[in-house]
Amino acid sequence: MPHSCRRVQAAAAAVVALASLQAATGCASHRECTGRGKITVIERGHSAQHQAWQLAASEHCGLLGLYLESSSGHEYSGAQGFNGDPGGGFWVEASGPGGSDFFYGPAPAAAVTARLSAARHVPILVRTRPLPVRAGLPRGRFFILQSPGPASANWNVTLLDSAGHKVAFTDF
Repeated sequence: MPHSCRRVQAAAAAVVALASLQAATGCASHRECTGRGKITVIERGHSAQHQAWQLAASEHCGLLGLYLESSSGHEYSGAQGFNGDPGGGFWVEASGPGGSDFFYGPAPAAAVTARLSAARHVPILVRTRPLPVRAGLPRGRFFILQSPGPASANWNVTLLDSAGHKVAFTDF
């Protein structure tokens, strides 16, 4: 009997520890930290194949989410939580409408341009745009463009300030 009592006490201690961790991170339960939160459309456009798309964003449990969708809200691709770690990634290369490929991601407020470059390809510069903070999104900017070349090319994204200097990435 004392052995099973210790198991129950250990299990209760684990539940209390998990609840404390969730409260410290701002989430009362795992269920509240799943999903996308309140969605705001931040950009609309058409693919090279003339199919409409929209980029939607949300902030949920301290993480920025970006989602490439059809105009009706069907999600083609998306990610929540962006960081500068090599394995984490601060931008998305993913499918869009009609089998197209897109690059998109957040950028620090100082980054006004995203430069995409690949071996044997001319670099592509795309302007970043502000994230709408009035919609509850974090302070920063974002970029989106349809893939400028073959998917087989290894495209790299570099964020630049107004003087053309590299901007360090900030976690979103």
